[in-house]
Amino acid sequence: MRARVREKFPEAEWDGLYKAMHPAAQRAMEEVAWMETHADTRTFYNTIVGFGKGFGRVASIADMSCGTGNIARALGEYSNVEPLLGEAGSGYQYEGVLQETVPQIPHVELFILTETLEHLDDPDADLKLIREKTDKLLLSTPMDEGVGNGKTPATGHYWTWGRQDVEAVLNDAGFTVNAFIQLDMTPRLWDHCQFGIWQVI
Repeated sequence: MRARVREKFPEAEWDGLYKAMHPAAQRAMEEVAWMETHADTRTFYNTIVGFGKGFGRVASIADMSCGTGNIARALGEYSNVEPLLGEAGSGYQYEGVLQETVPQIPHVELFILTETLEHLDDPDADLKLIREKTDKLLLSTPMDEGVGNGKTPATGHYWTWGRQDVEAVLNDAGFTVNAFIQLDMTPRLWDHCQFGIWQVI
């Protein structure tokens, strides 16, 4: 069931959560170092990248909430294209929130939206904005976070939802689900580490 789990962050608090305190290149190196010592993180990363390759090679890629940028770079290397990268923090070609950066990019064949949807104040509107800019979408988000186990969703998450809820939002935005997998990492990691991953066209 889709449920809002917290109100919108005040701007200063939001900046503290999402604006990077160090350069994007350093974040990318830190993620690689983390994956080298944490098999769980490697599993998540490799699953997302592998599922993204299921689209086949694409002519253009964008990720406007790219974090370290490593997922977009891996898929860009697979397709032999340079991905367009953006984030609220500094260090990328596009800087700002999705509502600001998505209108700035050209139309791309593949848009990546991993571990972002649950952080958006208005995911319905943002997905409609993204639909105008892409042919394909690689999406991941935590599933049924905190449902039935007495725990609360992770800090920074606005939404908890199940597969049908997410797919309803995708359909309303004009997308069609092509493939879906669910990755359950809760036995070893935190409560919110049960993920839905979609290929969407």
